[in-house]
Amino acid sequence: MRHCREAIAGKILAGKIWRNDNHGDRSRTGYPRDEQGALSRLCQIRHRGRMEHARHLPRVVPLSIAFIAIVLSLAGKDYAAARAELGHPVVAIIMLLFILSGIFHMKLGMQSIIDDYVHDAHLKEWSLIANLFFSVCIGWLAFSRP
Repeated sequence: MRHCREAIAGKILAGKIWRNDNHGDRSRTGYPRDEQGALSRLCQIRHRGRMEHARHLPRVVPLSIAFIAIVLSLAGKDYAAARAELGHPVVAIIMLLFILSGIFHMKLGMQSIIDDYVHDAHLKEWSLIANLFFSVCIGWLAFSRP
């Protein structure tokens, strides 16, 4: 990320990046571009990682709406009725997918932070392994019986 920021700062100082250049509304993405408007190779790789992170957002929105609807439908019900409703297979699958999506989102967010801010290769590798292990543990704890 530092490379991208330094390249942007250098191009701003050189007068090569303008607020309203001919790249449409995506001109100020925060990534350096060459004279043709293409992202530099390093920034393309980093941008792809962030887009991969945001790509699952359209799948999360319907799950979030369904989760909110389920939670609101449980308001005012006693424990037995709520347990019976959550035991329905469709509701259980929606809740399972919502929780798994949240855990996956957590893993991708931490991975992005580790990629951006941990610069030592060995430490980055172990941090990514720890991130995966932590995400699996959270998933296991979410679905283990008390």
